[in-house]
Amino acid sequence: TTSTRAPAVRHAGDGSGWLLRGAPRFDEQGRFNGYSGTARPTDAQDALELATRIQATLNERVPIDGEMLTRTVSIGVAIGTPGRDSTSDLLRKAYQAVLDAKSDGGNMVAVYSEDLALKSALHNDIELHLQGVIETGALMLHYLPEVDMRTGQVLATEALVRWQHPTRGLLLPDSFIGVAESINLAGELGRWVMRRACAEFSGWRARGIGTDAVLRLNVSPVQLVSEGF
Repeated sequence: TTSTRAPAVRHAGDGSGWLLRGAPRFDEQGRFNGYSGTARPTDAQDALELATRIQATLNERVPIDGEMLTRTVSIGVAIGTPGRDSTSDLLRKAYQAVLDAKSDGGNMVAVYSEDLALKSALHNDIELHLQGVIETGALMLHYLPEVDMRTGQVLATEALVRWQHPTRGLLLPDSFIGVAESINLAGELGRWVMRRACAEFSGWRARGIGTDAVLRLNVSPVQLVSEGF
């Protein structure tokens, strides 16, 4: 290891990838290729310590051409059992953990867990089926009224999208809005909500219901900057 303020990452020069200075020495310290890499410490405690040290080292500002640059790093940690978890299993779990770290804002360490596996499975399920759900109209709207407590009059109603999933039950927006934004479906989803809410609200008014009420819609920040909004 070294205590100098040399760049934290250097190329090995022999084709084996990138080495991190300041990290503990393991039998297989790791390889860093491009913007990602793997490291294989010997036990759980070493894994967490190494992840913390890598993050601290890479978070240090470095001078490049007279400018001080700030770097961030997202790290996923997976802990396996010899004889039960293969190398590919550990890599898959660590990759899921690093994706979780990035989705939570980045520049953090995430440890793989069963809860994370369930979260990842839900994300993949939603990503796989959301496009079809929007196209077939399998979503639904619930309405939250805004009532004047003095008179009991309904002043407004807020349209809230829901997804009646065939196996997971009723999903709230928090479960799938983020996924829609990540796969560029936020605009399409938002347009569906606006069309459906306006059509239903117009139908109520045609029947003399809610003639003095206001319809409120939630709009995704992604939708605000989308073409045609």
